[in-house]
Amino acid sequence: MNRLANALLDTGIKTGDIVMTFMRNSIEWMEAYFGIIRAGAVVAPLNFRFAREDIKYAADVTGASLLILEEDLLEVVNEIRSALPTIKHYVGTGISNRVAVQNYDEFIASYPASEPATQISDDDNLGIYFTSGTTGTPKAVLLTHQNLFMVAIENFIAFPPVPGGNYVAILPLYHMAAFFQWLPYLFRGGTCTLLQEFSPHDFLHTMAAEKGTEAFLVMPMLVDIVEAQTRGDINIANYDLSEWQQLNTGSQAYPKDLLLTVAKLFPNVKVNHGYGLSEGGGAATIVLEPGDIIRKCGSIGKPVAAMVEAKIVDDKGKELPAGKTGELIIKTDRMMKEYYRNPEETAKVIRDGWLYTGDLAKIDKDGYYYLVDRKKDIIISGGENVYPTEVEEVILKHPIILEAAVIGVPDERFGERVMAVVKLKPNQEMTKAEFLSWTKDRLPGYKRPRQVEFGDIPRGATRKILKPVLRKRYGGKKETAF
Repeated sequence: MNRLANALLDTGIKTGDIVMTFMRNSIEWMEAYFGIIRAGAVVAPLNFRFAREDIKYAADVTGASLLILEEDLLEVVNEIRSALPTIKHYVGTGISNRVAVQNYDEFIASYPASEPATQISDDDNLGIYFTSGTTGTPKAVLLTHQNLFMVAIENFIAFPPVPGGNYVAILPLYHMAAFFQWLPYLFRGGTCTLLQEFSPHDFLHTMAAEKGTEAFLVMPMLVDIVEAQTRGDINIANYDLSEWQQLNTGSQAYPKDLLLTVAKLFPNVKVNHGYGLSEGGGAATIVLEPGDIIRKCGSIGKPVAAMVEAKIVDDKGKELPAGKTGELIIKTDRMMKEYYRNPEETAKVIRDGWLYTGDLAKIDKDGYYYLVDRKKDIIISGGENVYPTEVEEVILKHPIILEAAVIGVPDERFGERVMAVVKLKPNQEMTKAEFLSWTKDRLPGYKRPRQVEFGDIPRGATRKILKPVLRKRYGGKKETAF
């Protein structure tokens, strides 16, 4: 970590400069993250599934001057290298030195392991995390060093780490939920075991062999475990899970029957659910604790004690009483400083120190919060946010497509899957297979439509697409626990 920080400084990276990372889970990912911020630079971890257009956009917005990436992802970057003018240095893990890409180990080898003399304050910028807005244009969430410190403290309170414990990280580290929930273990001197891929056997084997005490699993992973147990592919009784104490869930809605099944399969593991969003510093600003999982089934819980304020307001920002539905807003020291280089959008969501989440919710008489719907039409598939307008923009680039609407429809494994409703231009023809093949080459897997229907798209008097009508027509909503 310190070697990398010193190498970056010697390369010319200055306080506040932005360094992007483009890697899967690895020790080098951790080294890069902390080495970059130790140098006083700002880290921008990218989703390793980003398509070429996503990478270019991230570079354009941040003006990043250096990119650290892994060998398996070099090809996609090489395809757009000429379109990334601000990036002057490329450093690759597992890559032999080649033209314009320096091997990571050689890059840091000659530098000391002593801490650099860089002075960093709480208010200095630390990291940029890419999300997307309702317009489909990705926004860059900017966090400071103080924000990250408060993330660690709040998560320490929400999910107290087991002394001497081992947090098993399955989700990609670029994802706030995975990385930020490990921070309490870092504070306490605990261990983190990294996985790059998930399968029921590999996860359970790792939890047993490495004596894992805590893990964060999204809905598709839990579905896979339950189905593997049902089919007889695994037998949970054959794994020594005696050290496993806490299971964190979140990111999307969970069916009640799945929750109850998981509780039966792992009776000695405490299950909780965290609510959060990137702009709020990730999960978990509101938490449903293990003792309430069944008693308050359907709730997202309460704000983290003494660290997060929350309330439900109407369209004018006036607080609503219990039982009334309005927008959920929160106030916390972990929430973002701003959308980087986007003051207009920042002003829309941060008002008088409160973060307007865009989620419709209500509160019961006991102070527990319940999500009702989303103001934004976000699709949450496998824990990943997919913004329909972003996908629609790509679809509408096809020369024979006139209109497109993208919605989420229920999926037993992923919670939701992406579906497109498409209207072709007059006298044009296209098969479903042709459409799905065309989008496959232009969108990363988690954003790609898995289902398509051709026909008219309902619109209201103002010509706004009536997505509730489409959702009802093509699948509706399932009863959920969260």
